[in-house]
Amino acid sequence: MKLFWAMEPVRKSIPPPVFVPSVGPARVAISAVAGGRTIASGELLRRAQTASVSRMDLTVAKQGLAGAYFAPRSGSPGPAVLQLGGSGGSYGYLPAALLASRGYPTLSLAYFKEPGLPKTLKNIPLEYFAKALRWLAAQPGVDPNRVLVYGASRGGEAALLIGATYPDLVHGVIACTPSADVNGAYPGPGYAWTFGGQPIPYAEPIPVWRIAGPVLAFGGGKDLIWRSGFYVTEIAQRAREHGRPDIVGRIYPKAGHGVGFGIPNIPISGRVIRVGSIYVGIGGTPAANARAWAASWPLVLRFIRTMPY
Repeated sequence: MKLFWAMEPVRKSIPPPVFVPSVGPARVAISAVAGGRTIASGELLRRAQTASVSRMDLTVAKQGLAGAYFAPRSGSPGPAVLQLGGSGGSYGYLPAALLASRGYPTLSLAYFKEPGLPKTLKNIPLEYFAKALRWLAAQPGVDPNRVLVYGASRGGEAALLIGATYPDLVHGVIACTPSADVNGAYPGPGYAWTFGGQPIPYAEPIPVWRIAGPVLAFGGGKDLIWRSGFYVTEIAQRAREHGRPDIVGRIYPKAGHGVGFGIPNIPISGRVIRVGSIYVGIGGTPAANARAWAASWPLVLRFIRTMPY
């Protein structure tokens, strides 16, 4: 698949543009050129969402939540996913639409930077996530006993924290390049999370052993955003100390930030994250990141599919 993940934009720019796949059909033209002459050509059609998947936008004014709910054609009740992004805020359609296309109803939830929500990652009440989990569990086609949280970066931190706080609502967690400890507000100073109206102190270990179901955590050994490889090792070690062999980590030594959350085999040239007024690379090499995303995505799907009641 190197033809696809190694594609680069013709026009260079700073910061480099990030490829965002279309939720609808995306056409990829392929040509073989020899001696300045095109000797063969073809076209590949890629889709991130099947035609049978429906989308419902949620607002704080109407549902008390901000996000987008992607649902497959109704069938027998099965696993559902609450998807959380990171410090960029807001919400998106990937990988939510792709998960729904695989048969898993998914709510991509914003927890700041949307109308009716805090403008920054500061003083976010965990009760807001509990409300989203209850809403998701009540939807048609959702098994309320098989709801999991799937988050990346600060969303991975939140996923672990939510699972540990609400073991009756969360039955599994996928945490992609998370922290093992509670972090402060972004931008700071201040607290990122509150519970019962009180701030959750930062630098405290997240009690992952309190999560009712299994946990799959992904880390990158060359992560430039934070030491996710180290954090994932710490998460698994703490879990073992509390007799939890079902909390496991997968570390990709040469990969950077976002492992486990990236859609495989899409162009990854110029992947950067905006931190304040500067842009920071996610770390790792393009090849290592491509391999890590391609390897971790099937593990995500298997985790959701085999999640126990």
